[in-house]
Order: sequence, then C-alpha cells, then structure tokens
Amino acid sequence: SLPGNAPRDLMDHLAVFLDCPRDQIYADDLHERLCLTKVSAAFAKELTVAVQALLQARYAEQGVAPSEQHLAELIQKLGKV
Repeated sequence: SLPGNAPRDLMDHLAVFLDCPRDQIYADDLHERLCLTKVSAAFAKELTVAVQALLQARYAEQGVAPSEQHLAELIQKLGKV
C-alpha cells in the first residue's frame, strides 16, 4: 500500500463507526463523540490523539504522524468494538 493510505483508512473507519461524513472526524468533539459509543475512555483518547497527530502532521506539517503499524492496530481494535 502507498504511504498515506493508512491515515485515510483510519478516517474512513471512524466515519463508518461514528456514522458521519469524513470531514466531521476533524471536529474538536471527537473524544466526546467516541465516549458516547461502546469505545472505552482510554481507547477514545488513543484514537483522538492519533487523529490529532495525523492532522497536525498532514496539514500543519508539525510533529510526526503515527506509524502505519500503529494506525493499523487502531483500525483493528476499532473493528472489534
């Protein structure tokens, strides 16, 4: 897979999981929205941190995006919720 696929995949998975458009994943209320689902508070935090890191790296060119492996693990965990 090409670099950059994993972030999009995580966003796509979150959009399906939260039943909302992808562009609403960037909302500041992501953590609260995840906490309203069956996701544990710790996992909600982990997902929120990963999404924020992705967005910072991609759009603000600050910090480091999560590794492909970490993103794949998050997607796998999300699929088991």
